[in-house]
Amino acid sequence: TTLAANAGMALRSGDRLAVNGPVALVWEDGSRLDLAAGAQVRVVRPGTGPGLLLERGTLTAEIARQRPGLPFAIATAEARIEVLGTHFTVSAQAQRTQVDLFTGVVRMLRVADGSKVVLRGMETATIAADVEFAAHPFSEPVPAAGAPAPAPAAAPTGAEPVWIPLFATDGLGEWSPQHGTWTEHDGVVRGVAGAQDAARLLGRRDYQDVELTCRLRVSDALVAELQVGDYNWFAEIPAHDGAWVAVALTQHGNDLRVTVDGLAVPLLPGAGLPPRAGPLAFYVRPGGALEIDSARVRVPTQTPR
Repeated sequence: TTLAANAGMALRSGDRLAVNGPVALVWEDGSRLDLAAGAQVRVVRPGTGPGLLLERGTLTAEIARQRPGLPFAIATAEARIEVLGTHFTVSAQAQRTQVDLFTGVVRMLRVADGSKVVLRGMETATIAADVEFAAHPFSEPVPAAGAPAPAPAAAPTGAEPVWIPLFATDGLGEWSPQHGTWTEHDGVVRGVAGAQDAARLLGRRDYQDVELTCRLRVSDALVAELQVGDYNWFAEIPAHDGAWVAVALTQHGNDLRVTVDGLAVPLLPGAGLPPRAGPLAFYVRPGGALEIDSARVRVPTQTPR
């Protein structure tokens, strides 16, 4: 039986709901799904955590942070999308599922063969016969299935630079663990320092001008460091009782700034030379741990190493 959506109605597992106009479904933890007109969903538990089956139509999700190992899951005929806390849109059509991720990280599984893609903020992926199953920035055209990926096109003169993920879609990519143990899981990069040795993760790409945003969480240490130009200058990121903090960095010419939760933090000298091209690095002191989430950069100009 398919139910018509009514304000204030309680749903149970197994209920199927048809939507004639915009409807919001709200979970006890504050997670919210906004269903567009024409959507049809079935309330199920497609995994060990909460979730539902999107049979057709489009929904936009704002998912509260979930407990580890118990992701909120949204299933379609072609896909399973696992969420630990994020903002995204899912569209299900005949033999086609598309996810547009605005913030956070989601893992998308193709039911037909079990292949997986990890999406980070401002990325999209589609499961369909005619397109490549891979994560792509919103501004990047999606290649046809089996076609070689096109070379990146130069941005038009005066165009706004595009945000791109700082890390690869699976693993550390162009980043070198110098000290400590560094891993990537569900889009979160984690470094653990030894009792007597720090943990440092160094990029392999030089940046002259760069903007960076990310979320950092420091535990078992008072501060971590975001290092610019290798170790030319650095900012200390406080632990904030183990809570996630929003970090933003801008380096434009000699203007270098870092904010934590919107508040400026002082820049400290490593080499202490004027801002120059060099790699970024993340560092945490002995005994500490550092987690990095939703890291992205946009680069007006850059010089590869």
